Amino acid sequence: MPRPPSPLASPPSPARRSALPPASRRAPLALAGLGLTVAACLGTPPPAEVPPPDAAAPVEACPDVDRDPCVVGACIGLAAGGCAATVCDAMPSCCDTAWTSACATLASTTCARCEHAPAIGASGRMYVTERAGDWPVLWQIDEATGGESLFYDKVAWADWDHDGDADLALGGYCKATIFPNLGTTPATITMGAPVDVDLYDGEPCPATPFHVKSVAWGDVDRDGQLELAVAGERGLALLRHGDAGWTVEHLRPLGGEYYELMVAWVDTDDDQWLDLVVSDPFETTVYHNDHGTLIAPPAAPDGWRGPAYVERNATCDVDGDGTPELVLVDSGFLTILTPSGTGGFVQVGRVDANARGVACGDLDGDGLPELISVDENVHDPDIVPGATRVWRRGTTQEVFTEAWTSPGTYLSFGAVAIGDDDGDGDLDVLVASPDPDTNEGDWFHLFENTTTTPGTIVLVDHPGRYLADDPDRYTTGTSWLPLQPTR
Repeated sequence: MPRPPSPLASPPSPARRSALPPASRRAPLALAGLGLTVAACLGTPPPAEVPPPDAAAPVEACPDVDRDPCVVGACIGLAAGGCAATVCDAMPSCCDTAWTSACATLASTTCARCEHAPAIGASGRMYVTERAGDWPVLWQIDEATGGESLFYDKVAWADWDHDGDADLALGGYCKATIFPNLGTTPATITMGAPVDVDLYDGEPCPATPFHVKSVAWGDVDRDGQLELAVAGERGLALLRHGDAGWTVEHLRPLGGEYYELMVAWVDTDDDQWLDLVVSDPFETTVYHNDHGTLIAPPAAPDGWRGPAYVERNATCDVDGDGTPELVLVDSGFLTILTPSGTGGFVQVGRVDANARGVACGDLDGDGLPELISVDENVHDPDIVPGATRVWRRGTTQEVFTEAWTSPGTYLSFGAVAIGDDDGDGDLDVLVASPDPDTNEGDWFHLFENTTTTPGTIVLVDHPGRYLADDPDRYTTGTSWLPLQPTR
């Protein structure tokens, strides 16, 4: 279903830069997710109904150009017209708080012609490819090319350096690594040298180290510069960048007995400061943002407590009311949470999906996102692989029906992501999977969206594999790299 091209074609005029959507159509702020505080970028105070921050970023923090609405974290909200206005009409927090992954996804299906390249994470390797021929490798990082001790499963793309391109952040043993994006087109991907942030302040990496497995960008202190939350085994930290370089703020003691932490940025109390949501095997809690300082949650039973055993998360406006929800994968369920406005969440839906991974976006063009899940299975040749499933919301968020199931069976390892592979305005689905016959190897499935009728999901399977496939490597992560320029 082709969409019209993005109306963003020229730098905004001063009048456009100074204008924000009128307060009369702003909904209460809820999700901030990944991205910059746009009010900070503007250098203007937030709406009167929300307490303003102590300090706003200088205007130069956001360059005087329109940014690509397909890229998370860019200062899109400074453009009062064009695609930004269309998105902010539907989700006001995209202009009031941050241009998040939910905002970029909505832009892709409404007013921008985004085009993405599949990014595949495997054991010991990550690469960007395209759906052509034998899936050629456009860019790659591995142990031999500067990617020692990195974890390629859960990564984050965002415009960290304000150049309009999506930069890559990922974790590893004792460090987090950022690859600056120096420019991308459908034919060329140029990534800069990796920037490693040492999490042990120069001390040797211990035998049982902080193993970063989850990363999330967010502007914690509203200065127009993204911070990076990193979490995983034996650690939780916030990385800040300043004139002197990177500083590491440990939110939990190094070496603690906690594993598989997942993080997300959400404004849970409607104050326009991003709070950090942390999930571990025991519970989900919120680190409240007190004007740029993250405050640890109170000891139980005080404070909000949410689901345990969270493996993945996603954000989207599930019910179309203008407030994005946070969707967690916990114990096979898809749990849908909406910010309470008082520092926690309210559960508004729960789907028994046998899920290990989740993504969400509008696949059929009806204006409401679907939930895309991948079945919970383990890497065992004696266990029948699972499926990729699409869930459509019914009359309430408590009612979801299975609208589409993959025709084959695939082991997903929980990795599923949505993006527009061909720039046609429809969201395609990317799932990690080993060879379904041998249960080995660096394989994946790109499901092309050919839906033409709202309510009827049609996805066409394009299986792919790494050209020099190694059966000892397994595909464990999927994401999408936005390409430039937006069409």
